[in-house]
Amino acid sequence: MKIINDTTESLNYLVTPSGTTLSGSKIIASGWIYPFSAGEVNVPAGNGPIVYVRGGSSQTSTGPTYIGRKLANADSIVRIRITEEC
Repeated sequence: MKIINDTTESLNYLVTPSGTTLSGSKIIASGWIYPFSAGEVNVPAGNGPIVYVRGGSSQTSTGPTYIGRKLANADSIVRIRITEEC
């Protein structure tokens, strides 16, 4: 899997197997992707891993919040981008 970070801050990622949720699940890969860079993430072959990402400084009143995406397979590319339109 490849994660592309098109934001101005480092992103923390976690990957869980297909059919699971982040809470209480086995983490099969984790790490950081620096701003405006990409990283290869080694996950076991198979269908539908779920990748969760959050910004390194993103905080809410209840703590850090992850966003998640179920992927088609372990060879997927994930691009993270935040844009503002006025």
